[in-house]
Amino acid sequence: MFSPWTCRWFFSAGKDKPILFGALAWADVLLTLDRGDFGGFMDGPFYGLLVFKPGVFLDRERAAGRLR
Repeated sequence: MFSPWTCRWFFSAGKDKPILFGALAWADVLLTLDRGDFGGFMDGPFYGLLVFKPGVFLDRERAAGRLR
């Protein structure tokens, strides 16, 4: 079974693991401009966590009627 906790190929930089796993534990959405490290997760949910660029997130919220 695949486990993100033991897989080393997820990120080249160790600084990104705490960000991703912290977001998995506490957030519904992770907003980032770091397409280099998190771009692969922006196409679909990562264990239920949605990853968006801030502008994309705001556009989606406006389209859903949650923002004006």
